Amino acid sequence: MAKKKKNKSSKSSYAPAYVPAVAPIAPAEYQLGTYTSKYADQLDNALNTVTNWKYNPLEDASYQALAKIYGARGNIAAKDSLADAAALNGGYGTSYAVSAAQQARNQYNQELAALIPDLEANAYNKATTTLQAYRDADDTDYGRFRDTEGDRQWLYSQNYQKYRDLMGDYQWGTDYNTSLYQYNEAQKKSSGGGGGGRRSSGGGGGGYSSGYTGANTLADQYNAAKAAANKKKGSTSGSKTLTAKSTATAQKNKLVRMTK
Repeated sequence: MAKKKKNKSSKSSYAPAYVPAVAPIAPAEYQLGTYTSKYADQLDNALNTVTNWKYNPLEDASYQALAKIYGARGNIAAKDSLADAAALNGGYGTSYAVSAAQQARNQYNQELAALIPDLEANAYNKATTTLQAYRDADDTDYGRFRDTEGDRQWLYSQNYQKYRDLMGDYQWGTDYNTSLYQYNEAQKKSSGGGGGGRRSSGGGGGGYSSGYTGANTLADQYNAAKAAANKKKGSTSGSKTLTAKSTATAQKNKLVRMTK
């Protein structure tokens, strides 16, 4: 005689109405960036120049350029003085001619020296302007860095909030599935234990209805409530969405109580 095949459908199985695919993955943790100035060396040098200000005209390009001009003019003036003195003395040079030439040269040297205070002021203004330019450039870069960090923080907060919402839905669905499974199992046990334990739904003192029928009704109510909540996410306020979810939660709680 052939062996009777076991009825696999009689085995208890976990077949929930709503199954989340997988648990959501948390976004990568946000790491605060570190700002590094590309103008650090220039800022240090410029600040040191202004803070420890010392002016040396021989190192000033403006002074050196003027020194060449005034030196050339002084030489010309000295030659003219020698020539004039020689003409007055029959073409012979005298100590007076030499002295006159030196005085002419010194006059231009004195004019050049008189320009040094203005040259120093200009050099100092240039140093402070350079320092401020580096500061402004560094501030601009730092502002861009802060903006970028702010955008990253905002994006992380948005992603994390989505993750929290998805995790809440996932946990909610998982809890519901567990309760539904437990309820179905309890109904199977109560409906398969002899003739007196099952009563019809009509007449008399009432009766037990099919466990699967009751479970499916609650499942339909849950799915309808969840669909309404999802539909209202983009078009209603947070309080309305919570109301829709609360309705579904109430159905889940009702299901859990029925299993106890």
